[in-house]
Amino acid sequence: MGKACVLVMASLVIAACQSMYGPKPEKLRTPGKLPVPVQTEQALAGPAYVEDCAVDFQKAPPRAGVKRDERTAAKLVERGDATLSSADTTTDGTKRGDLMRATIDRYSDALARDPFNADATLKLALAYDRVYRKGCALALLRRLVALAGNRTFAPAATADINRVDDNKQWFKDYRAQALKAIGH
Repeated sequence: MGKACVLVMASLVIAACQSMYGPKPEKLRTPGKLPVPVQTEQALAGPAYVEDCAVDFQKAPPRAGVKRDERTAAKLVERGDATLSSADTTTDGTKRGDLMRATIDRYSDALARDPFNADATLKLALAYDRVYRKGCALALLRRLVALAGNRTFAPAATADINRVDDNKQWFKDYRAQALKAIGH
């Protein structure tokens, strides 16, 4: 038993001297420089805008006497604003796309109810800009100018044209074309 006791004691001493969880870890070292991502031509060029627009926003020329549902149009614009706000706060790309589509539908419905609503026209142009539909955004800006050419709709349309001129961040990738569309 003496030998067994000595062996047990020796194995305990050896076990106590070794690290409990395995070999010692590697020393931490400073990481090397990360590779610089290569910019592709498409990334350098910016977003790809859709230049054409299949929708004809000039079907109904601005004239007085057309039946307008201004109250419903105003409610639809408010709902479009709320949907746009939701789209701005979501991080889910699919949900954001669905919300932007709903926003455009609401502003379009507002224009169907009140074809001469300058606020809906400008907001629809801005919504189209957000989804890279440059052709439709410019067509709506030209429609805004047509509204300003009519005495009945001129005050609201002129105010929205001035808002486009004042907000330099709007239509930023094609700002010169947007200003030309509004006659500036």
